[in-house]
Amino acid sequence: MRYEHSAVFVKNTNPNDYQGKTYAANITQMSPDQAIPIFGDAKRRSYIVRIGESLPVTSGYIQVDGELNLEISQAIQHRHATAIYCLKYVGRL
Repeated sequence: MRYEHSAVFVKNTNPNDYQGKTYAANITQMSPDQAIPIFGDAKRRSYIVRIGESLPVTSGYIQVDGELNLEISQAIQHRHATAIYCLKYVGRL
């Protein structure tokens, strides 16, 4: 798995832990078949953000490569990595 994107956490609930830091991330867009069981619909584009560190993510936003804004929906924290389910966010951060 290649961590080829940079992800910055913005406006999160635990700002002292990881907000403003840049992390290497793997970004994958979810198919409608994957998104419907998790989000209930496939109207907004959904993504999975994988980070090679264990982070206490609960909610907030992620800015990917300075271009793509994602709203955190759900996070799965493992011992050595974090997988975050996100929806595309079209507002201002």
